[in-house]
Amino acid sequence: MMRRTVMCAFLVACVAFLGTIADAGTPAQAPVASQPGIFKLGTSQAGELDKSSAQHLAVHVKNAVEAQTGAALKVQIYPGNQLGGEREVIEGIKLGAVEMACLSEGAVPGFFPPIQVLSQPYFFRNEAVAWKVLDGPFGQYLSEAMRQKTGIRVLGFGENGMRNFTNSVRPIRKPEDLKGLKMRTMETPAHMEMMKALGAGPVPVPAPETYTAMQQKMVDGQENPLTVINFFRYDEVQKYAILDGHIYSPHVIMVNDRWFKGLPPAQQVILQDAVNIGKYVARGALQNLIAQAYNDLTKRGMQIYTPTAEEKEAFRKASQGRVREWIVKNVGQEWVDRLDAALKEAEKELAVK
Repeated sequence: MMRRTVMCAFLVACVAFLGTIADAGTPAQAPVASQPGIFKLGTSQAGELDKSSAQHLAVHVKNAVEAQTGAALKVQIYPGNQLGGEREVIEGIKLGAVEMACLSEGAVPGFFPPIQVLSQPYFFRNEAVAWKVLDGPFGQYLSEAMRQKTGIRVLGFGENGMRNFTNSVRPIRKPEDLKGLKMRTMETPAHMEMMKALGAGPVPVPAPETYTAMQQKMVDGQENPLTVINFFRYDEVQKYAILDGHIYSPHVIMVNDRWFKGLPPAQQVILQDAVNIGKYVARGALQNLIAQAYNDLTKRGMQIYTPTAEEKEAFRKASQGRVREWIVKNVGQEWVDRLDAALKEAEKELAVK
């Protein structure tokens, strides 16, 4: 009996010791477990309303959910990659360590490749057309396919903005001006294919490392929405920009599907309604932030060029065909056909020619 008692004590001590080792190895940025009735909402953008469309969405969701549930369900906002990089946060949502996030689509292809169908360059004429497509049947089909494959439920699409080129070497006016430049891209293969089609060398760099990569001349330039260029002060290491709007970049508003289904039905409706309104709040806010970013950047000396319709058409002809072929090969013709049909219907409804 004494021998068994000693052995049990020894095993308990071993388990405790191994648990200590495991805790010591946990990354500092790993999110703590949420308390009952409280959930985490992470974003990769700034936590100030005058700098981030994602923060507008997050604040609306928090206020609406807490007010309409009588604070039975509370929201903790973690802006500015506090929960980790976008890839890590998406992994956290899959595992249930993070309940909700509002992130760019950049890291999503690593979990759900078909979202790259949205990365066809110069595909959406303007933001209104993109909103019509994403809020309609195509966006619903995409969201449900992602839920079934990943266990991540998309509640809606927010606003990151049209992406534009910047660089430190020369002004860009035509596709040939990109030839030979080393250009930072997101971790999206379709974006890299676009760079190759335009003659540039794509270099995938995580967002937090982009400024340093440009400062140290690891890359010559990058592409991002104007608000991101302004917030991260890329103009300090980039002199030239062109507002070509080559790719529309949404924010994907996502939750862990199992967690969502575990909420009382009334709270599910409240959260979905909060996102349905919050995405419009974010979209409107971003348009004001873009105007402010343009003013800020030009005042600080950045040379920003607005191309003509003919000049943008030259970029489209140089890049879209090759990227579409890549998407058909790696994602599937069905996705391209579905998006083409959705675009045609959206442009018809909005009288876009």
